[in-house]
Amino acid sequence: MQRAYACWVVGLVVALVQLYALSTPDNGMNHLLGERIIDNGLGILVATACAALIFPLSRRTVVKEAERGYVDALAQVVMQVEQRWSSPDEPVRLRGAARAVDAALSQVQSVVRPLVRMPVGVRGPAADHRVALLATATGHARALAVAADIDVDLSPRLAERARLVITTLTASLRELDQFFASGEAEGTGAWRRVSPLIRELEAELAPAPQGPRARSLGTALRELDALDETLAAYAGQAGLPVAAEGRTAQTPASPMQRRTRALMAAWNEPQQRRAAAPTGTARVEGRVHCAAHPEGCPAWVTVISARGKRLVKSQVTAGSYAVEALPPGTHTLVISASRHTPRAELVTVDGPSGTVRHDVELRS
Repeated sequence: MQRAYACWVVGLVVALVQLYALSTPDNGMNHLLGERIIDNGLGILVATACAALIFPLSRRTVVKEAERGYVDALAQVVMQVEQRWSSPDEPVRLRGAARAVDAALSQVQSVVRPLVRMPVGVRGPAADHRVALLATATGHARALAVAADIDVDLSPRLAERARLVITTLTASLRELDQFFASGEAEGTGAWRRVSPLIRELEAELAPAPQGPRARSLGTALRELDALDETLAAYAGQAGLPVAAEGRTAQTPASPMQRRTRALMAAWNEPQQRRAAAPTGTARVEGRVHCAAHPEGCPAWVTVISARGKRLVKSQVTAGSYAVEALPPGTHTLVISASRHTPRAELVTVDGPSGTVRHDVELRS
């Protein structure tokens, strides 16, 4: 798009100059071109003054509003899943809601990756990481909309458990929306994980007879679990506290307190790094596949911890990658390739040593 726009501008200028040459006498050509240059210069000055003084708008604010719209679209999908399961006769369009999430993701990508790259903006590893997480969440939301579009016949107790999963996830999305709107967390003040509730529900559904609807319900629950995992990493990256499983939520802090804590952590990090011995000895390796480019795509693999901290970065060589010295836990792999949109995938390191295999399939 950048190259096409540049060619279009050059072609337009050439066409206008040729039009002036055909419609203007030779003795008036210099005067006409001079007037056009002065008019364009005045237009540039007026537009610059308006953008700087009359219509000042921070791109970070625009990105935050776009992400807030994405969170709202995702909440609509989750709420329609609950309505589809509790009231099968109600008119619910899950696939339409999933397409709205796709549209919201496109809006986020359009403001994070503008047509004209400015010297100051929101580009960087953190922005790419968040966009990759949203792209992964969109895939899970799309699969959830397909799998959850079934008539669910559960006992009242199991139906209540399923409703609790949906309401907890919806409440976390509302917390994230409020955090984007005001910069302060309200209510519980954190992202509440629904993984324990989903595991309990899956354990109670395991003895039931297997059939098409049971398999679709199991797929929907797994997609809900994956969606919650991805959004928890996204919420932590955005600055909303993530309540650990089985623990109470962290007390919400003001923006000034969060900045102070971040500065103190950055100040103490070199001393802590020198004092503490490296704890991560695990290795993650795998291949990066691409159907459109079998010869291989130049890419980078970045490992982000559950708290949003970048641990290590490695280049993909001949379709393979390897990252060393990872601590135990669940991490996010962000694959950035010039020919593809960034992609985020979760990888779990169980022990402090050993090798974990994780292959990635890039999509156009």
